Amino acid sequence: MIYTALAFLAWLVAAPFIFILSFKKKYRTSLKARFFLYKNPKFSPAAVHFHACSLGEVNALAPLISKFESVALSTTTQTGFGAACALTPNSRYLPFENWLPFWLVGSRVLVIFEAELWLNLIRSAKSRGSYVVLLNARISDRSYASYLRFKLYYRKAFENIDLVLAQSELDAARLREIGAKNIKVAGNVKSANIAVATKDYSAAVANSFVLTISNTHEGEEELVLSNLNDFIKFRSSQNTLEKYPRTTGSHGDKSLPGAELRDETGSTEPVNLNAASLDAAIPSDASSAVPNTAPLNGASLNSTAPNTTSSTAAPQKLKIILAPRHPERFEKVHEICEIWAREHGLSFERFSDGAGLGSDFILLDAFGELANFYKISNVVILGGSFLRNIGGHSPIEAASFGVPIISGRFFHNQKALYALVQNIALCGANEISSALKEPLKGTRIDKICDLQEIENLIKERI
Repeated sequence: MIYTALAFLAWLVAAPFIFILSFKKKYRTSLKARFFLYKNPKFSPAAVHFHACSLGEVNALAPLISKFESVALSTTTQTGFGAACALTPNSRYLPFENWLPFWLVGSRVLVIFEAELWLNLIRSAKSRGSYVVLLNARISDRSYASYLRFKLYYRKAFENIDLVLAQSELDAARLREIGAKNIKVAGNVKSANIAVATKDYSAAVANSFVLTISNTHEGEEELVLSNLNDFIKFRSSQNTLEKYPRTTGSHGDKSLPGAELRDETGSTEPVNLNAASLDAAIPSDASSAVPNTAPLNGASLNSTAPNTTSSTAAPQKLKIILAPRHPERFEKVHEICEIWAREHGLSFERFSDGAGLGSDFILLDAFGELANFYKISNVVILGGSFLRNIGGHSPIEAASFGVPIISGRFFHNQKALYALVQNIALCGANEISSALKEPLKGTRIDKICDLQEIENLIKERI
């Protein structure tokens, strides 16, 4: 009761500022729905209530959600809500803590994804008879100290959590330290989010070297593009044959030559990423890696693309695809890309204009298309990793197609997933051109989380 009263007090103080902020495009629907319950009615009754924070988490849960007929899905961000509605019409924004005791509808099981430990969500669900599961639980090196400072809060939360499914043994130990009980190590659910292409654009990019720059954040577009200048000059100065055949399977038998990058001292060293090299490859403030395991047996996850060339093939035309992480930045990124393309004498188009992918530089400004472009890519530059304050994005989607991946060194929020993917090439932004001039190995996913086991644990409580 005291906690709920304090939550109401915090809401009263913050409400005027939140209302003003809600007029920003990024928060136009989410803040009004969460803090003022605007167009945010209660759930229809459901057997399982899944809660995930944002787009990436909702997408990670999608394969598991599809296994259940009666579901409710809550989220906190506008992009997450859009993805949630595509999975089930019984989707809502999760209200702020002060509303939850009055708003929440009971379910047989509540599944909370990762770190969404809202005390009133957990206690209200438990009071309504829900079996509460914390799924994909983790505590990074960076956040561990904060968890310890608020140990009393988390102990109260874990008093009402029945089952904790941790990503790793290290996460399990840390969760136990702050009060978690009944912990099982189930792996990282995001590793099971294997991408499948829904469209085939290979004809549109025939005889092209496709370089996809994905998941970029503010400041990264300019940074990455400015460091492509040397590579563009390199390609225009010679008749370059394809060095990275498209192998759209992360477990295929084909292996490309190892990559080499020059470090700041000028020496060369291999950059094939695996779990053993993670600690040395990234800054010391990054989160802990999940141990690597033996490769999976069996066929490739995706069929091999026919786009390989012999030594007599014609030179390839460079085609650049850039996909920003956040849709609300499409217009701003459009300006950046258009100016850069013009400066380099490249034709430019927006994917949403439907021009047919004929241009040298294409801004991918549409939902649900990134996997289709990963499939036809020769190399992927994975954004969110070249600026210190972001923490990286999952490499699993790109690695589903076996495509070579270049990443920055700041991926501390995704270290566990990086540990599951072999052959990611790490470099600083100023080394991107050098990396692209060298042959890179195709990526390979080593271990995929067993969703069947998780599904069974949930269904036991329905």
